[in-house]
Amino acid sequence: MLDWLHALMPEVPVANFTTDWNSGIVLCSLVDHIQPGLCTNYESLNPNDGETNCTLGVDLAEKHLKVPPVVDPVDLANPLIDELSIMTYLSFFCDPYAANLLAWLQHKLPDVPIKNFTTDWNNGLALAALVDSMSPGLIPNHASLPKSRALQNCTTAMDLAEERLGVAKLLSPADLTDPKVDQLLVMTYVTQYQTATLQALAKQCRAVGLPLSARAGNVPVKFRIDASGSGTGKVDAYITRQKDGTSVSVSMITSEDEKMHDVSFCVEDVGVYEVDVKLNDDSIAGMPRELSAYDASKVIFVAPLAQVIFVNETCQFSIDVSKAGPGSLEMEVVDPETSLALKADLQEVGDANYEATFTPTVVGKISVRLSWEGDSIPGSPFGISVCDPTKVRAYGGASMRRRQNGSAHFFQCIYRGRRRREVGRRGNRLSGGDKESG
Repeated sequence: MLDWLHALMPEVPVANFTTDWNSGIVLCSLVDHIQPGLCTNYESLNPNDGETNCTLGVDLAEKHLKVPPVVDPVDLANPLIDELSIMTYLSFFCDPYAANLLAWLQHKLPDVPIKNFTTDWNNGLALAALVDSMSPGLIPNHASLPKSRALQNCTTAMDLAEERLGVAKLLSPADLTDPKVDQLLVMTYVTQYQTATLQALAKQCRAVGLPLSARAGNVPVKFRIDASGSGTGKVDAYITRQKDGTSVSVSMITSEDEKMHDVSFCVEDVGVYEVDVKLNDDSIAGMPRELSAYDASKVIFVAPLAQVIFVNETCQFSIDVSKAGPGSLEMEVVDPETSLALKADLQEVGDANYEATFTPTVVGKISVRLSWEGDSIPGSPFGISVCDPTKVRAYGGASMRRRQNGSAHFFQCIYRGRRRREVGRRGNRLSGGDKESG
């Protein structure tokens, strides 16, 4: 019976069936909990007016709950009253409470036939429906559970109720399947659902859309916290730079139902950051985790990239990424005319440098594309001219002859058969201009 009283009045301290009832406050509280509104001022009653308060409680119980006054208020206020007298009196409160509890259940579960606290609970379907009604989706198939698996149904429902709703197992699943189960025990267990709330479970929360890396600077990093399956609670997001523990300012917008939280923040400097999301001070699933901040604009060439190179000769250059933050360098060498990628090699040298090499096999313009964590570095793609000196010819035929100093000499250069260049020599100087070949 104490368990029933604790389930019905969790905020009222009652530990025995003698002295705790002398002030009359517990009795008035019981009356108001069975039929809310009968004695709303029970908390403000003077504990020193025990006889007056007991009289009030006994009268209200008789008038509104049909509880016979088998105990005189004067005896109820006496510290020497025997335990059995109070327990006998309280037993008459069970029937009106059962009626009120059934009315609550029938309102909450209009499609579930519940008329008692014994046999209607044996197959577990009523309990499964009650658990799902507290948080739709906990047992979505409750209506189709097989009645023949009563013990399994009761076990599943009671386990979920304990884990997700905080409802204590005051009886076992096997007890609930017994047609002769104690009615008061079932009532006491079911009473807990009237004040149960979905427990906030941090591991049921999920961070959605949080990247592994992000651009440093004023570019917002955004992700969403999905708390739809975790219950209500205080959600916080923390971003900290691992190097020195510096905290990053976080903006969070919470939906009206408090199930979704949109997070936004910026990381000003490159480096590794720790992201942690907590629900009621417990880290959610997958947290904490690292986020790398990078800046492709801080990738630099150790020496300027050549603008002209020779065909079939290896081109090599070095790249410094020491200030670019965590990330990886990617290189692609492409012939724009054919869109074919040339074979290129990129080797990491130490912790902050790369050596890049490639050998062009065709003449013309090629494009070198460099990116850090997918972002193009400044100036990329780079255009490089590839020439073949073996394809350059000078000719003048028999008409060429030596002339005196100061006079002009003219001859033609053909490169790749595509352009003709007339070159004039005056002393040791060359001059000339390009012309389209015919």
